[in-house]
Amino acid sequence: MAYDDDNIIIDGTPKVSAEPTHSGQLGKLASALAKEVKKPDLSLAVPGRDGLIVVFDTNLTVEQIEMWRKACRNKRFESNFDSLKFACVLLANKSKGIIFDGEESTNELGEPLTLRSTEIHDILGVSNFIGHAGSQTIEAVKKLYGYDGHIMNASGELLAAAGFDSDEDDQDSIENPIQPS
Repeated sequence: MAYDDDNIIIDGTPKVSAEPTHSGQLGKLASALAKEVKKPDLSLAVPGRDGLIVVFDTNLTVEQIEMWRKACRNKRFESNFDSLKFACVLLANKSKGIIFDGEESTNELGEPLTLRSTEIHDILGVSNFIGHAGSQTIEAVKKLYGYDGHIMNASGELLAAAGFDSDEDDQDSIENPIQPS
């Protein structure tokens, strides 16, 4: 088939668009719904380490949480779950940058350092740590934060920023502006 300059089939039949266009309020709604929903990053100061801030991606899925929770099962605990390990895994996997004295820290290639970076592991002295896969990263998080409470607080703030806050009093509520007919 051939089309003219107005995308109309030469015999006069209009070309059907693959993407319907809408006007008015429906068009505005369609435009708003076409945008990807992304949560802003979270920057947290590391307690006891002046000038050190870790930046976290707060876009977190239930699938990620379940995968990391599964990796943190441990029969040595009454609950069969190592919550400190989970907090370390969460912080490490969602870290996306480290800021020191107001400047982003990068490796020699100019890439942002994260809690998973070998350079951070080297600086914290955990590069030779022997254990299961990810042990160096978990130990790096522990050394960076220093105290279990600091790790648990940071992971709690990250979960809350990602929308997994269990405190319903903090939830924003919007009164329904549409009156029932």
